[in-house]
Amino acid sequence: AMIELEADPSFLKDFLAATEATETGDYEAGIRALANMKLAIPAEQRTALLAAYRALRSGNSAMKLEAANALTALPDDQQNYVVVRAIAALGMSREALRMYVKKANARYDWPSLLWHSSMRPVLNEPAFPTVAERLGLMTYWRRTRTRPHVCAGNHPAPFCRMI
Repeated sequence: AMIELEADPSFLKDFLAATEATETGDYEAGIRALANMKLAIPAEQRTALLAAYRALRSGNSAMKLEAANALTALPDDQQNYVVVRAIAALGMSREALRMYVKKANARYDWPSLLWHSSMRPVLNEPAFPTVAERLGLMTYWRRTRTRPHVCAGNHPAPFCRMI
């Protein structure tokens, strides 16, 4: 529906493919979209994201490590939510959590980033309960007697035992 409302549907389609590849797993579409995108993103960020998606598509551990290093080397202003999710998808959950914490108060919607499927490994990090406490999430879950969806099922995140 969003694409139908866009004045340039191909732009929005490319934008969504490029920014959601870590969630959809369609890295080929993400690669094509980044290569075709009319959106002006810094060349360094585009190159690092292309390397990350290629590494994720290949499954090659050496490529993943190299891509993660390129993403973490980006300047702070280029370490946005797409970069954080790519870092997590590459298996660098500790680094993704570190980047997340650094930007947690930068945008009103930043806390929702934690609940993307690519960020699931971040919730297993030993430092996550402290982050959740600082964000007020642990207090919220305790007071409301609710739990996030990652606490349901057979393999809940470790922090769930602390709620």
